[in-house]
Amino acid sequence: MIDCVDCSVPLTESSIECLVNAGIKIVGRHYTTDDTCLTLAEARLISAAGLQIIAIYESSAPSRVGNSMQDGEGDWSSAVAIANAVQQPAGSLIYIHIPFADPTPYKSLIFYLQGFGEAGPQAPGIYGSAEVCELGMGQRLSFGAWQTEPHGGFDRYMVRQQASGQSLCGVICNTAQLSGSTKVSIYNPVDIGSFTVPAA
Repeated sequence: MIDCVDCSVPLTESSIECLVNAGIKIVGRHYTTDDTCLTLAEARLISAAGLQIIAIYESSAPSRVGNSMQDGEGDWSSAVAIANAVQQPAGSLIYIHIPFADPTPYKSLIFYLQGFGEAGPQAPGIYGSAEVCELGMGQRLSFGAWQTEPHGGFDRYMVRQQASGQSLCGVICNTAQLSGSTKVSIYNPVDIGSFTVPAA
C-alpha cells in the first residue's frame, strides 16, 4: 500500500486535495536553496488538509555530502534555518539526502553525519540507500531512515521507497510505504519524525 510520497516540487491546494483522496498520509517535501523549497504557506496548506510532512534536506553542494564533520555542520545549520522558517516543531526529523549508494569512504561519512544534527531543536534522519541507512542507524547517528530503494537488507527503515518518477495528482513524485516493523528506529519504534504546522 502506498501511503507516502516524496515530492521535490511545491504542491498546490488542488494537488494536495487529490493526494488526500488517493489515500496518502504523509508527504515528503524538500529543503533546498532554490524555489522548490518548502515554504511556510505550503506547509500550512499540507497540514490543513490533514497530511503529515517529512522534511528532506538537499545540500546546496551535493559533492561535499559525506566529506567531513565541518561540511555536516554547515548543512545542518542551513537545514535548521529552513526548518525554523517553516515552523517545523522541535523533536521532529530533518532527513539528509545522501546522494550515493555506497557508504564509502566510511570514516568521512561518519564524520559528516556526526556534524549533521550536532545541535538544534530538530533531529537528524537519513534519506538514502539501504547501506547508507544501515551505517547511520548502526552508528547511532540518525533517528530515522528513509530507504530510497524497494529492496535491500536494511530492516530498520521507517519509510521504504517503492517507485521513482511516478505521476500522481499532476505531480512527479516518488511513492513510498511506511514501515510496519517494530524495529524502525533504535531510538523510538513508532515516531517517524513527521510534523504539521499550525494555521496562521
